Amino acid sequence: MLASPACALSPDLRIKQFYHTAWTVKEGAPTGIQALAQTKDGYLWIASQAGLFRFDGVRFERIDDIRGQHLPSSNLYTLWAPPSGGLWVSYTFGGVSFINDGTIKNYSEREGLPVGTVLGFAQDNSGTVWVATTRGLRRFDGSQWVDVGAELRLPKTYTSMVSFDRSGTLWIAVDNSVMYLQPGQRAFTTTNIQLNGDTNFLESPDGTLWLIDGKGATSFGEASYMGAGWNDFS
Repeated sequence: MLASPACALSPDLRIKQFYHTAWTVKEGAPTGIQALAQTKDGYLWIASQAGLFRFDGVRFERIDDIRGQHLPSSNLYTLWAPPSGGLWVSYTFGGVSFINDGTIKNYSEREGLPVGTVLGFAQDNSGTVWVATTRGLRRFDGSQWVDVGAELRLPKTYTSMVSFDRSGTLWIAVDNSVMYLQPGQRAFTTTNIQLNGDTNFLESPDGTLWLIDGKGATSFGEASYMGAGWNDFS
């Protein structure tokens, strides 16, 4: 068999040089979009003020139930699609759902979630799911959401961000500060970073860690934070 090389798109192309397609209300797109996530099967999921929508590249479909199993609320907050498949959905007034293989599993106070909003999801190297909530940090054991505040010496307070980097270090935003927990540690370490507003955590391919909040972007090189400082790009 013969094969010929193929070239990727030039990284020097400007955004205006790409073909652009837009979807509006006229094409069925929802308004008031809160979050987007793409699941392993290729669907794009949209959390909006009008509820949960699924987009297959052509058509928008509102999802209120799957095979007769209903979502507990249409007041969505955020979405997260784990690499293993499925979709996690959190609700503004508490609770989460996991949609996978045509089923919906709902979790609330009965399963250990606090009264309050789940603000973010993350998954550690073992596949365990963690959530940041307005009432602290929780870890999922497969059936219950375990409050890890006492175990990891954390206050039961507003935790707006949860994320793992490639080394397995857990990063969280508690109130207005950033803390991290390296593998094997039993308590979080506090950084000198002070936050302003909603926070996002990203790791670039070269290992640089980025924190983005209302003040701008802050980076930290080589995914190594011990004995070094952060660069503020605000």
